[in-house]
Amino acid sequence: MRILRSKVMMTPKGALEIRLFPIERYSSVNFKALLNSNSVDEAIELLAETVYSPSKEAIQLYESNDSLIPLEAFFERNYAEELIKSAETLPQDKDSVNSLIRTQFDIRNCITVIGGVIQGLDPYLLKSLVIPHYYKISATDIAKIINSNDALSITPTVFRPYIKVVNALLAGEESMTYLEGLRYIYKENESVRHTRPYSFAFILTYLISCEIEQRNLTRIAFGKEYNDSVEEIVAHLVIN
Repeated sequence: MRILRSKVMMTPKGALEIRLFPIERYSSVNFKALLNSNSVDEAIELLAETVYSPSKEAIQLYESNDSLIPLEAFFERNYAEELIKSAETLPQDKDSVNSLIRTQFDIRNCITVIGGVIQGLDPYLLKSLVIPHYYKISATDIAKIINSNDALSITPTVFRPYIKVVNALLAGEESMTYLEGLRYIYKENESVRHTRPYSFAFILTYLISCEIEQRNLTRIAFGKEYNDSVEEIVAHLVIN
């Protein structure tokens, strides 16, 4: 996704290369070839032999809307499918692992759908951006929003399990939207961590906790750099 964005924004290859994670030995994707490609279309062709080869529908939506959003949504859906498949192979803890994974999908879908409605995206395009795996929000809930003539007025009711995310979105507070989403993910993470302390699921909760800890430390560092008050810093931490 970063590489495709760089083609649109004409980011120098060297500046992008140092920001990519070194995962060549674990991936079937030739990232060097993608970096050296001359356009988004050429990069798409290079993905043809990989699991990330975009569907015809995603490519058509990309071309007709002149936007990378359909391609990014395709990659995220692909990623979601692989996670769900992997969870199904677990001999135990499937429910706990699924709750952690699907909570993240719920948050992502909530932001995508409400954000898409606010931006006036075509309903057909918006449907294609939804990850078809749910936890507390169902496919029916999402369809209600996408097909409604008064979508924004019913979102607080339909998406009530994540009401703080909804309120932040409707208020136009993008940074708080993602922060509130992380707080819901952290809450589910802590629930699993405390109830399944000697299980495989605990490993996943540890990884999620590490990511959130890194995010908090980064926010504190930026707060100190820009002389934010303690109250402002704490208000923007996932754990507060």
